[in-house]
Amino acid sequence: MKFSVVIPTRNRLDLLKYAVTSVIQQNYNDWEIIISDNASTEDIEGYIKSLNDPRIKYSRSAEFLSITESWNRCINLSTGDYILMIGDDDIILKNYFQIAHNLIEKFEQPDLIYTNAFLYAYPNVIPEFPEGTFQSFGSLHAMPKHEVPFWLDQTCKLKILQETLKFNAIYSTNMQHALIHRPLLKKVTREGKFFHSPYPDIYAMSAIFLEAERLLIYPKELVVVGISTKSHGYYFINKKDTEAMGLLNIKNEMKEISSLRSVLLPGSIVFNFWLGAIELFKLHFPLKKYNLNLDYQTYRKIQISYVLWNKAGAPDQFIELIKNMTFSEKFSNIYYPKIRSFTRNSLPHFFIKAWDRLRSLMQTPPPPSTTYSPLNPPPGYLIPGPKPYQFATILEIFEQVEPVDCSQK
Repeated sequence: MKFSVVIPTRNRLDLLKYAVTSVIQQNYNDWEIIISDNASTEDIEGYIKSLNDPRIKYSRSAEFLSITESWNRCINLSTGDYILMIGDDDIILKNYFQIAHNLIEKFEQPDLIYTNAFLYAYPNVIPEFPEGTFQSFGSLHAMPKHEVPFWLDQTCKLKILQETLKFNAIYSTNMQHALIHRPLLKKVTREGKFFHSPYPDIYAMSAIFLEAERLLIYPKELVVVGISTKSHGYYFINKKDTEAMGLLNIKNEMKEISSLRSVLLPGSIVFNFWLGAIELFKLHFPLKKYNLNLDYQTYRKIQISYVLWNKAGAPDQFIELIKNMTFSEKFSNIYYPKIRSFTRNSLPHFFIKAWDRLRSLMQTPPPPSTTYSPLNPPPGYLIPGPKPYQFATILEIFEQVEPVDCSQK
């Protein structure tokens, strides 16, 4: 059983070394590493040659590609029976391949193995945790709780996908969670590409979840998702949109989705790219067959709120938003609040008190919001680890943390 670990990289050689080391030091030998260098200026090729291991394959693009082009280029170079893609700032834990091999044999070659993960943020990455954080990171309570591997049933799988189509991130779509059987990868390839859209991980994870007939969940952590001050996650968390978009190098991925021209609104780039990902998912896969529906209305509410009420939008975004809002949206979000405010200010004080009292008796409080997203994570999404912070680099996690092996239970 051959495993492919594909690692797209660009100018993060110091972090890439940790990722490669975590593979080289596994206790299982039938693997390959695919290093796809996205036009780096650092001497990544020299580092790979110094390792002198024919299982590590290096390829460099001549020009700086978008994240989607780079990821497709990387995965197309793989030859293994099962494929795992990690970032150059991530690692796999000890015994990853052996545990995966045990699962594949015991469960007779699952189409997809979704594993839990750890999240590791270096110091000075997340403002709330200047010393860094190390914690479990994965399903976000979307899946049944088990202590041993289990098959994800169709009902739960479709519920998770529907929440994604409603812009509700109840599980992690990071590709590091997914160990993909090659036949499944071929099954979901469209137009010669596995990845599509400006957010290729949301698109691809949705596709493999939908098409995997045998989806195995491994509830324990086998990989570590890293965030350093060089990572896209750092720029995203710290609201440095220009730098974040520079790393992704998004080119024409949104412009090519012509079906969105009447739907798109200015606002959060995150939700525009999310919409692009699931719109292409909708176009490439038979969602109606599974009663799955893309919720455009929620998307538009999110963007309108982002620009109008959260004071996050720029003045040019406000002008563009007004141009593209429907009359109903303008009435609900602009005209009606102004009319209500004017009416309340015009009525005598005792009428206002009586009306507020009557309304409080007639209405029950609205339920708390359960819509989670990268901009509104669920409680406990980012928390310090239970032990004092102890890792100077992500490689120290590999050296000190033993994964839980429940593959034989």
